[in-house]
Order: sequence, then structure tokens, then C-alpha cells
Amino acid sequence: LVEQQRGWTPDVFGTYASSEYILNVFGFLNFSKYSERFDDNLGMLDAILALKWINENIESFGGDSSCVTLFGESAGAGVISALLVCDEATPLFHRAIMESNCWECYHDTALEEIMVMKFLELLEITPENVDEILSMSYEKLFTAVNALDMFMCEKYFLRCTYAPVIDGTLLKEFPTLSKMENLDKDILIGSNRNEGNYQAALYKVTEANAAHCRDLMFQFLSSDDRTKLEKCYSIPEVQAMADIFTDVLYMFPKIQFAEHVSDNSKKNVYVYRYDYVTQYQKQVNLLSCHVSELIPLFNCSLTGYRTWMAGDEETL
Repeated sequence: LVEQQRGWTPDVFGTYASSEYILNVFGFLNFSKYSERFDDNLGMLDAILALKWINENIESFGGDSSCVTLFGESAGAGVISALLVCDEATPLFHRAIMESNCWECYHDTALEEIMVMKFLELLEITPENVDEILSMSYEKLFTAVNALDMFMCEKYFLRCTYAPVIDGTLLKEFPTLSKMENLDKDILIGSNRNEGNYQAALYKVTEANAAHCRDLMFQFLSSDDRTKLEKCYSIPEVQAMADIFTDVLYMFPKIQFAEHVSDNSKKNVYVYRYDYVTQYQKQVNLLSCHVSELIPLFNCSLTGYRTWMAGDEETL
């Protein structure tokens, strides 16, 4: 989709292009070591291909190929972060806006291999027969996809199941660990004050299971690090778990990333926190949770969003 449009403020006008990338099993589970019919990180390759198309064609739509700004939220921001450490992609864009980045949505090759083998086990096939995936019914694949999600939730709580793999080839390092040396791009990055309230609701965290959720989340920490972290929160209160989700998944990595860019980049890095809470969000105790900023940003007027905006239409 490419269109010229007036921006979210009256003095902003530009050419907007959106693209899709392949998701789920075929986008991010890498079966290529078992069959040449598969390739790695196809979701990321789709994003790179879209950037190449923009560079070659956007001027035909009134755009400027010398001033390409990437914008994404949540998983979209996660993809942009990965593109920042991809040598093939970095020459193709000049600025980046990342909202509520999914910093936990990257895997190393060891974890990815665990996921691949588990998925094949769920499908009851061996690596030698991986090509059978291409002819399986949607229902069988969907059942295995959901089962792998449950496996990841229990073993690697809050990690995205299907996500870019830091393979050392296309993606050479984790965005969260990269020093971003010599990054010549202006960056705007931010998160919402109560991001984790969304995850707490999504994972149905209650006082009865909050301690279990804590144990899942902290299972890879040393005992000393776990003790230090637990002292900062009133576990097993549900809001304490939501606050941990906010800080560990969004706030702390955002600040670390921004510091790396600020210390090593030739350009500017801007950091924001979105705090606004609608009347409805107060009533359901979501507050300024994940995705909250998208409602005013896109001036959402669809029926499904009107409840969120009720009573705040004029302010938003």
C-alpha cells in the first residue's frame, strides 16, 4: 500500500508505504538445515525486499528515496530494531521510529533449534521429512502452532514464539546488546507507562498464579539477581507483576538501547514515555498499557476503538 497523505499534524505531509511480511512458522522457524526448500528469517527478508522496492520506486509516488523513515509498533518496532543490525538493510533507510518495542522477540540459534525440533515433534514427523509441512492441512499446522505457543509460554515465559533469529549471517547481533556503533540514523524510541498491564490481562495473571508467573519469568536468573529484583516489587500482587512486565520487557531495554545509540551514534536519539489514560482504561485498570498510544496517533474512529475513546474524544 502506497499513498500520499496529510500527517497526524497539519504541517506534516509525506508518502506513506506499508508492507507485509510472512509470519509464524514459515516466516521465522528455520528448517533450511534439513531441506533446501526452506530459507531462514523469511519474515526479515520480506522487510528488506520491501525496503529495496521503496528505494527503487517511491519517487514515482511522490516520495524521497534519500529520506526513508521506518515506523513500527510492538513487533513492528522489533523488526526495525533487527534491521538496524542488518548490513543489507541499513543503507536502505535513514531514520527510525520505534514504539513499544518487543525487545524479547529475538532468538539465538540454539533456542530456535529447540523450537524447530519441538514443532516437528508436535507434527509427528522427523527432520528428514520436513518437506511434509508444505502439504499439511491448515488445521494440523494450526494445532501444532498453538501447542508450540503453550510450550514457549511454560518454558520461556513472555518470549515471542515466532521471531527473528540472530543467525550471525543476516542478523549478526542482538539489538539489545549491540553498541550501535557508527549508526548514522536519527532514532525516536518510546514506550507506555503501564505497558505490562496488557500482558498481565493477556496472560490472566491473578494473585493466585502471580508467584508462578514470577517463577517462570525469573527461571534463568541467578539467585542473587532474582533476590535483588524481587525486593523492588510487591509480589504476588497482580500490579507488581504488571510493573515487572513493563520494566523488564519495555522500559529498561529501551533506556539501554537509547544509551548505546546516544554514546556511539553520529545522529540524535529521542526517548519518550506515553502516559495518557482514557476514562475507559481507568475503569478496566489497563491504564496506559501496550498499544494505548495507537488510538490517538491514528485517530481511530472504528467501532471497536470507540469504547476506548469514550469521553476523551475531544482531548485525543
